[in-house]
Formats: sequence, C-alpha cells, structure tokens
Amino acid sequence: MVPFASLVGMGFQFVSVLLLVIGSAVYLHRRRWLSWAAAGFGALTFFVFALILERALHFIVLGSAGPTRAYLLAHPIAYALYGALAAGLFEEGGRYLVMRRFMTSRRSFGDGLSFGLGHGGLEAVVVLGMTSLSNLALSLQINSGAFDSTLSAPGINEHAREALLALKTTLIQASPIDFYLGGVERLFAFVLQLFFSLLVLYALKARRPRYVLYAVLAHAVVDLVPGYFQATGRVNVYGIEGLLLVYALAAAWGILRIKRCFEQPDA
Repeated sequence: MVPFASLVGMGFQFVSVLLLVIGSAVYLHRRRWLSWAAAGFGALTFFVFALILERALHFIVLGSAGPTRAYLLAHPIAYALYGALAAGLFEEGGRYLVMRRFMTSRRSFGDGLSFGLGHGGLEAVVVLGMTSLSNLALSLQINSGAFDSTLSAPGINEHAREALLALKTTLIQASPIDFYLGGVERLFAFVLQLFFSLLVLYALKARRPRYVLYAVLAHAVVDLVPGYFQATGRVNVYGIEGLLLVYALAAAWGILRIKRCFEQPDA
C-alpha cells in the first residue's frame, strides 16, 4: 500500500504547481508587469530547447552504447559537468535566440519576469505537475488492487512487467516527505528561472553579451551538484534542497538588483 501521507504529498505537488503558476500570473498582472506574449515565448523556449533539442542531445550521447556514454557513466564528475553545461547552453542559449529574434520591442523588467513565468511555469507543469498526477493515479490503482490486475494481464511482456513492479516498489517505499520537498523545490527552481530570464534579457537590453555567459555558467553551477549525486546514486535530499534554497535566495536578491538596472534610462 502507498501510505496516505504520500498520496497527500502527491496532491500537494500538483496543487503547489497550480498555485505557483496562477498566483505568479495574477501578481504580475496586478503589478502591470504581465506580458502574455513574453510568457508564451518563454514557454516555447522551454518546449523547443529543453524538451526537444536538449533531450535529443542526451539521446545521442547517452541513449546508445559507445565510448562517450561509457566514460560519462564511469566518471560522475564528467557526467555532472556534461549535464550541467548542456542545460545551461540549451536553455540560456535558447532564451537569447528567442528574445533576440522575437522580443526586439519587449525589453522591460516585466517582460523578463513574464518570460520566466512562461519558461518556469511550463517546466513546473511538465516536471512536477504531470508527474504528480501520474503518480497519484498509479498509487490509487495500487491501493485498490487494480494495479496488480494489470501486472497479471496475459498481454503484458516481461520487460514492461518488471518496469511496473519497480515503479510500484518506488511509490510504496518512497518517504512521504520527498513528495512535499518536490513541491518546495519547484518554487526554488521557478525563482531561478525568473532570474535567468532577466539576466539574458538585460544582456540584450544593455548590449552586454557577457551576461548571457553569466546566465549559462550560473545555470550550470545550479545543476552541477544535483547531477553529481544523480550520477553517483548517493542522493542527499536535504543537502540538495538546502543548496537549492541558497541558490534561490541568491537569485531573489539578484532579481531585486537587476530591477534597478532595467529602470535606468540608459540601460
């Protein structure tokens, strides 16, 4: 049986995503910062550059047996560096290309926040919202016995049965607190996406391309430690969440600082 506390945690994840995205949109609208066009470009950037292009690279590099894949899997630091730099280059490079091409007349502080809302909002929905709903549906099937009926169906192959059994074990044995931390983690990631969007947009507004490099490097640094723990299999959840909290607080401070730069008439 999946513990009731875990079921509540999955529901918390889904509700937290809705509140985060909708609440942020309402706040930006009330402050007269919301631009639906910029938000749409942000969502498009995440979809194209993170979900399609970056995943295509991972499929090429890690999806088939070869010396590159073997080397990365055998060297956790190299694996973490590869994943962190790939995320930084694709997401921040995508931001730069989309903003430069489609947002020539949208270079305000509100446009940057709106872009981050679209980018980070879609990321939250895809990474956590859809996953939490799927996990909740599967957990309810496990607790009702319907999941075991699926496993015993005559048409299911052995590989699929083993994958489903592993998923069942994961959901049953997972600590309920992990689901709640997942919801909190999305808040941290969302703040970071807002900051990265503002950083790249400011690079275009002020014609200071080095800020794009800063965004790439900052994004890579944020992903580096979680990627290393993922590669080693020694996941310290509380350590990672604590580090992400520090990053999010630094990003929030950065947002306040860069807001002044946007308000300068010569920026």
